[in-house]
Amino acid sequence: MGKIWKDSRRATGLILAALVLVIIVSGFALPASARVEEEKVSVIIGFKGDSDADSVREHRGQIVHTYEHIGAVAASVPTSEIDNLKRDPNVAYVESDAPVYALAPSVPWGIAKIEAPTVWVGGNKGAGIKVAVLDTGIDTAHPDLRVAGGATFVGTSTYNDDHGHGTHCAGIIAALDNDIGVVGVAPEAALYAVKVLNSQGSGYISNIINGIEWCINNGIQVISMSFGTTSYSSALNAECDKAYNAGIVLVASAGNSGPSSNTVGYPARFSSVIAVGATGSTDVIASFSSRGAELDVTAPGVSIYSTYWGSRYATMSGTSMACPHAAGTAALVLKSATHTPAQVQSILSSTAVDLGSAGFDPTYGYGRINASAATASAPPPPPPPPTPDFAMSASPSSLSIPAGSSRTFTATVASVNGFSGTVGLTTSAPAGWTVTRNPIAVTVAAGGTATSTVTVAVPSTASAGANPVAVAGTSGSLSHSASITVNVQTAPSAPRNLAATPGNSQVSLSWSAPLSNGGSAISNYKVYRHTAATAETLLATVGNVFAYTDIAVVNGVSYHYRVTAVNAIGESPASNEALATPTSTPPPSAKSVNVVVSTNRAEGYYRRGSTVGITVTVTDSSTGTKLAGASVTVTVYYPSGSVSATGSGITDSTGTVRFNYLTRYYSPRGTYRITAAASLAGYEDATGQTTFRLT
Repeated sequence: MGKIWKDSRRATGLILAALVLVIIVSGFALPASARVEEEKVSVIIGFKGDSDADSVREHRGQIVHTYEHIGAVAASVPTSEIDNLKRDPNVAYVESDAPVYALAPSVPWGIAKIEAPTVWVGGNKGAGIKVAVLDTGIDTAHPDLRVAGGATFVGTSTYNDDHGHGTHCAGIIAALDNDIGVVGVAPEAALYAVKVLNSQGSGYISNIINGIEWCINNGIQVISMSFGTTSYSSALNAECDKAYNAGIVLVASAGNSGPSSNTVGYPARFSSVIAVGATGSTDVIASFSSRGAELDVTAPGVSIYSTYWGSRYATMSGTSMACPHAAGTAALVLKSATHTPAQVQSILSSTAVDLGSAGFDPTYGYGRINASAATASAPPPPPPPPTPDFAMSASPSSLSIPAGSSRTFTATVASVNGFSGTVGLTTSAPAGWTVTRNPIAVTVAAGGTATSTVTVAVPSTASAGANPVAVAGTSGSLSHSASITVNVQTAPSAPRNLAATPGNSQVSLSWSAPLSNGGSAISNYKVYRHTAATAETLLATVGNVFAYTDIAVVNGVSYHYRVTAVNAIGESPASNEALATPTSTPPPSAKSVNVVVSTNRAEGYYRRGSTVGITVTVTDSSTGTKLAGASVTVTVYYPSGSVSATGSGITDSTGTVRFNYLTRYYSPRGTYRITAAASLAGYEDATGQTTFRLT
């Protein structure tokens, strides 16, 4: 049979025909060994001319496809015929039909370092977890990103990225697990672009607060904030606390102010925010990474390759890159189980790879995050049942009491966690004061409240000022207190620095306010006068002003003056005595000044959104002497001529005063006019002006 197969195709055909005939006639099947076909392989056969199907068939090959534009076919050929086919004079080449595979996306080193791919193997890619990137926006057309929604708070029409920073951070969090580019920590998380930074990569605290408000109102679960400021903001702190209490995990970059200590910026510095520093590929802290006691963890942040605006990719470094690694990990943790923000913060810290000094240190925090360990961490045990307790409060929070008088406030005891029982009350106040409470003990029912009226009597000898008064409640081992501020009110202290300046048939008086208003606003001043010392009688009562002109005088007669201050409590002691003798001698004529206005750019051109530095210099017109103490009012006019802003100041010892005018990105372009009006005693008022152009 071997020779027949090899040397004679016709003889083989005859033998096969005979065998088939035997099978049909006799009804017997061939032995199993006779039915085994020789193994065939898939190849591509190229011909020296046109495709030659006969050559393929001569070598027992089966054509799968004949190509139209090249002289070649795809075929299945027995293994033993491959060498014979290659020697066929019509065949140019025989090559294996090698398999071709789709390219997988690149896994950046940071994603691998935190072991995110290990989490994916278990099916957790953060699907559906809503992560908001508060940044410059996200490139919504990038093929490696899918943006679920967003908002803009910088005046643009869309939340699309016009800078690149936000797109880079978004890719680290959730670049798609497709066949291009890179893959993020949580590639199936729902990305939201909250644009709070402009095309220059900057914004205002008000933008950030607006962005967080939007996140609270739209069910965001994780907020990634790769920005910072050294300025503390009570409003931003309160907004972060509000989001935290609403169940949102807040993550922020620690800052790029290292290696100095205590350099963690805001909002990372807030207790409600997870502060993230940056490490390199060898787990060594980046030199630029901020340090401090507020640091929670570190994450990859050096030479991070990720998506970039314009459907591109880029490599960037900074704690801005470390933050989204942690934010993406938080999304994986939330996908693995339901957690509070505090629990997520605890999980990231407790499962981090400890670096630097053992345990927490201000350089690495609790260490470099590990997504695999964080998602595998057992949920924290349920909190212990609350302990019954009570709370104390006092209303109003402050009282104004004239010396020698009394007022009342209300102390309230409230049940907490089902507390019920009797609470004894005690008080504390400055020495010499009398404080009583009625009743001296209250009984509180579970879930209820009880009150006591507290009376505060201030002695007549008390000095004006703020003083604390506290009421404490005690029940067994429990003790709490509340306090109010008592503002003691007295008559004002004496006005100061009374001066009398004589003129022609008049005397001009001036004085300074008392050191203390007695805890009550000064309503008016009384002016006393006499021609004999210490014998002054009331001349006039004026408002809350510091000057008075006496025109009921005779030239050549000397007059003695004193002034007192009056508030709701009473009249102050008299001021110092001042003496003046009016004269008919005309006062000297006022001198003139020069007012020069300049900006910090000689060419006078500025971009919108920049700050215009304005300098006003006041000099004596005759001597050129720079004049200190001149009052200067600056007005900036729009190109339309309407007023944009005003400001005032006093010239310093160099005769100058400086102002800053902050333009907005939406300010109208054109030529702005700056005018400065200066006034100084002994000089005539004068003005100066200049212009600048906003492009």
